[in-house]
Amino acid sequence: MTVSHQHIEIASPVAEPAKLDFLRFEFKYILSADLRECIENEIKHFVTLDPFVASQTDQNYMVRSLYYDDRNYSNYHQKKDGMLRRAKFRLRTYTNDPDNFCKAYLEIKGRYNSLVFKHRVGFKENVTSRIFADCADTTTEILNNINNSPVTDQFKYELVRKQLNPIMLIDYIRRPYISKYDSEFRLTFDSHLHGTVTNNLFPRLAQNRQIIPGFCVLEMKFKDAIPLWFHRIITNYKLERVSISKICKGMEVWEMIPNLA
Repeated sequence: MTVSHQHIEIASPVAEPAKLDFLRFEFKYILSADLRECIENEIKHFVTLDPFVASQTDQNYMVRSLYYDDRNYSNYHQKKDGMLRRAKFRLRTYTNDPDNFCKAYLEIKGRYNSLVFKHRVGFKENVTSRIFADCADTTTEILNNINNSPVTDQFKYELVRKQLNPIMLIDYIRRPYISKYDSEFRLTFDSHLHGTVTNNLFPRLAQNRQIIPGFCVLEMKFKDAIPLWFHRIITNYKLERVSISKICKGMEVWEMIPNLA
């Protein structure tokens, strides 16, 4: 089912997450609509909705990320080659409506051996995602308004060293859960994935295209161990862990990567 992302009424996170930086494991699974429903029904005995969405009618929020890469798409190839140490930059917000005045963040996310890390930095006081609606150059707008931080310093360095540019916008709808017994164990259900070839957070002529029609990406995030109750769900439903990247899938759908075969 194709979903238009023009003026979708979806809750955005209204508060800062407790921890913006992390180092953890992330396992991913692809679910059909029916399988998602079964698993969501089972996990409700052990998890609770993230406070961001618990009071919302749809219990979802939008995630919008503009990804950076170099002219050779090195981030893409590092992911496909399974490199254990890699990182990428993205500009993230939680709305598709530029008049929503939602917060925006510059993030670096990557892998260090088996662990996933993320660090983020926000923008100057009273600066929201609205500044990217009509900007002539996304990178310039970021540099003019970003707060000082190690993430900012690394972004500036990589911009010059790798000649990074924004290449693709990824949108999806997320429903997040937190374990009732371990606050570090989280499950997120991401659906309605779309990719747009653009260098802007709010492209005027968004030609959204569904990436994984009819499917959902279940992400399990944890620091120490997978709880026994979720091991049982993995076994009972024969869930198979997959290595999938939303940005890589989007680039493949749009045939941005030359066929070298």
